[in-house]
Parts: sequence; structure tokens; C-alpha cells
Amino acid sequence: MSLTSHLSFLSLLGNPEIQVQVQDSRILVEIPRYARVPGFRYDLQCLARSGLHIPGLDVKSETSVALARQHLLRSSNLDPSQVDALIDALTREVSLIQGPPGTGKKSFTTGKEILRVLFSSKVRPIVLIAFTNHALDHMLTSILDTKNTTNVVRLGSRTTDERIAKYTLHELERVWEIEKDMTHIMNEIQLPKLRWEDVEKFLDFHYVQYAHSLSVPPFWIAKIFRWATEDENEEVDPRIYGFWKSGRDIEFLQPPPTSSKPGSNEDADHSKHSLTSWDLNKDSSNPFRTTFH
Repeated sequence: MSLTSHLSFLSLLGNPEIQVQVQDSRILVEIPRYARVPGFRYDLQCLARSGLHIPGLDVKSETSVALARQHLLRSSNLDPSQVDALIDALTREVSLIQGPPGTGKKSFTTGKEILRVLFSSKVRPIVLIAFTNHALDHMLTSILDTKNTTNVVRLGSRTTDERIAKYTLHELERVWEIEKDMTHIMNEIQLPKLRWEDVEKFLDFHYVQYAHSLSVPPFWIAKIFRWATEDENEEVDPRIYGFWKSGRDIEFLQPPPTSSKPGSNEDADHSKHSLTSWDLNKDSSNPFRTTFH
């Protein structure tokens, strides 16, 4: 098949400038473009009855296609005509399914199984088009009943089906806006952006001792703060409050050494060196030299 465009099945739309291959009075239809990717296989196990196995389908292999038909007949709930319709749909860019009354057209039986395979094989996105709103809602209801996916967006005029209504684009946009507002509110609650001036006023009135500790911290805490922030290029909160609020003081907490076996010589050595102290001499070039006692 010679194509002058990258649009799928354009050659089958009656363009006289594009030639198609004909064999035995039939137009040869290419396999779907996504199925031509090396290594791609349809997952047919999702159609198998409990305890049975159906191997994957490689549409580029005639042997694989023939085996898939056999396994589906033996191990799935599809009848022979439904198996043929499913295989033909998966192996062609364009497929038309028709049949007499009672063959599952109205109930969307074969279509649901085709979609089940596409979902299981990670083929996306999938677009469903119907002539009427009622037919579209019927297809969507069938998909939701199979529990293959709930990741659905319905386009078009509003539906009268309450179950489908929450999947309309208008409703999903409204829900998204609500979720975005709730996320913002939760962030404001969990990560309040309080100014130090407001915190100081509150502490001065209710907890004077804490206000004093943050305003005039012990010299060794002030030393830690200065040492940790003096070489930083990015803009940081210049107050002890910001240093404490961000939890950076926790970086300087070290757990005591642990021993491999209780009562061993190593345990005795560890107990002898269990105390760690910080040399905070102002003249030291490294105020955090660890010394053992």
C-alpha cells in the first residue's frame, strides 16, 4: 500500500490519487500502526476463563494470529463469530462488524471485549464515536460495567444519565477546580506561611519563655545557625525562627554508636566512646570537631 500521508487508513477513504492493494477482489487493509512497533503483542490473557491461559498476539505473525484464534475458541467465553470479529478488528486499521439480530451488536458484547484487550495492552488514547447521545451513553455504561477503566471523558451535549454525567468534560473541569482549591487550602493549613513578627507577638503574650529562646537563643545554637548559613548563596530566612521552622537544626543530631553483639569487646569500646561533644570555641576554624571522652 502506497501512502502519501501519515494519516491512518487514508487510502481507504476513496482518494483516487492513492493506490491500494487488491487481492481476490478484496482491499488489503494494513495492521494498526501501533501494532507494527517491534515487540508489541496484544494481551489476550484478560479474555481467558479462570485457570486457563491465552498467549499474546503478535499481529505481524500469521502463526501467532492462527494460534490466537484457536486459544480464544478453547479458553474464552466468545463464540466463533465473536472470535473472528475480535481478531479481525485487532489485526486491521479498519474493521466493520455486522451480523443478524441476537449476535451482540446492540449489547456491545464484541466491542467491550475488543476494548478490554486494548486497555490490557496499554493502547491509548481510545476514541468512541456514536451517532446519538443515547448510543454513546450506552457504550460508556457498558465500559463502566466491565470495570476495565474509569478514566473516561465524555464530550458532546450533556447526558441525562446521572451515572455518566460525572464523566462529562464540564463536570470533570468543575471537579478539577474543586480539587485544586482543596489542595491549596490543605497546603495553607499544613504549611502555614507565618511571619516571624506575628509569631513573636503570639509568643510574647502566651509563651514568654519560648519567645525569649527564639529571640535570644543560647550561644551554641546561635553558633550552629551562623555556621550552617554563612556559606549559603541562596536567600534564606536570616532568623533563628526560620532555621528552626525548616527543621535544619535536626541535621546536627547524631545517634549514638551501636554495637554488633551485646557484651562483646566492641560493645565495651562503644560504651567508652558513647559521649559526643561539640567544640564550640569561637577561635576554632571548625566549630564542629567531634571529641570523644
